[in-house]
Amino acid sequence: MDVFKRAIVTHGGAGSDPQNSDGPESAAKVGMDFIENGGSALDAVLHAVRYLEDDPRFNAGIGSQIRADGRTIQLDASCMTSNGQFGAVACVEGIQNPVDIAHGVLLYSPHILIVGQGARIFAEEQKISLKCLNGSGEGEIDRNDKTPSCDTVGAVAFDGTTFAAALSSGGLEKSASDESATSLFPDAACSAALQEQLPAPEMANISPSSFWRKKSIKC
Repeated sequence: MDVFKRAIVTHGGAGSDPQNSDGPESAAKVGMDFIENGGSALDAVLHAVRYLEDDPRFNAGIGSQIRADGRTIQLDASCMTSNGQFGAVACVEGIQNPVDIAHGVLLYSPHILIVGQGARIFAEEQKISLKCLNGSGEGEIDRNDKTPSCDTVGAVAFDGTTFAAALSSGGLEKSASDESATSLFPDAACSAALQEQLPAPEMANISPSSFWRKKSIKC
């Protein structure tokens, strides 16, 4: 049986148009380039998801859904490794790449999830470089284009040693403000993505319940 030394899988979200498959394919290439040049699986998934956040055809970053008020855009993102690291942000406004702040939470915060304006304050404190949506620092922006109807984008990668996953969501169309996605929690999408790749004994060592005992949520 062939044993792979490194791999990456990306997706544009449930319901995404198959004609847009070049987006996830390009994102996978971006991520694999990082692994092949010595980067980690976490580096790979972060750059792959950031690529999809920058593609307006997908429901993340600049392609995010507009909330029920007809103007506000709120974004969620998370990232996780098979070493038990996890970080997430929810209901972030005006930021094109929320996965960058989620990465900061994973690296620097005693919490697993930071919400709303607190996430932006955290990013500023940690000097995380942020790109504003539509060139503005505000969460409310004018958009006349049709937003995509697909779900959360994501990536899973293996660098020969460690698995990692990252996800980003632009929310549901016309959902209430401050409603967040299931991609934020370690026992949801990230954990499920890793579980599909890891043998059961290894997965048991990073049981999602351990995150809730070690870390907390900050609003």
